[in-house]
Amino acid sequence: MTENEPGTPQDGDRIRALRKERLKINGTQFAERLGIYRETLVNIEKNKKPASLALMIKIAAELGEPIDGLLRKVAA
Repeated sequence: MTENEPGTPQDGDRIRALRKERLKINGTQFAERLGIYRETLVNIEKNKKPASLALMIKIAAELGEPIDGLLRKVAA
């Protein structure tokens, strides 16, 4: 996996920031909305585990953010 593929560990910071800013909910509530374990979300937001493409699509939809806006831009 390269750094600019969907679900890279670098995307966690952006996900956490948007969750807090836009949804104003905690990680447990967000994980429930996504249908995943809280621990999975924690690992994604702490950049310890990448999210799958399917999960990134769900996250983007919940945050009201286009998927390309969620993913960190990495210089080629």
